This record gives sequence, structure tokens and C-alpha cells, in this order.
Amino acid sequence: MDEKGLSRLPERQKEVLRLVFQNYEAKQIARAIGISPHTVNDHMRAARRTLGVARTMDAARLLANY
Repeated sequence: MDEKGLSRLPERQKEVLRLVFQNYEAKQIARAIGISPHTVNDHMRAARRTLGVARTMDAARLLANY
């Protein structure tokens, strides 16, 4: 994974990944940022696809280390 993938993430996906890194669950993230859990899951799925990883926590770690 290169920095290009991380720079292509929209801010909302980054926000979701930051909360995932803090061990928040989808429902908790949804409440915290005012969106539905379904939308949270969509953001996680899109971020995984963009970054080419299988697990959301892996995507969150990539962002945290960036």
C-alpha cells in the first residue's frame, strides 16, 4: 500500500477508520458522527477496497501509521 491510497480516502472514511482504531463498533461510530450503522459499514467497505486490505482494522492501522 502506498500513500496514494490513503490520500484518496474521503475525510468521512478517515473519520470512521480513526474511530475503528479506537475500538469503536459500527453502532457506536454511527451514534458518534450522526449517520446510520449501514452507512458506517459502507464507509468501512469502501476504505478497505481503496486500501486493498481484507480487514477494517488493517485499514485503520494503515491510516494511523500514515
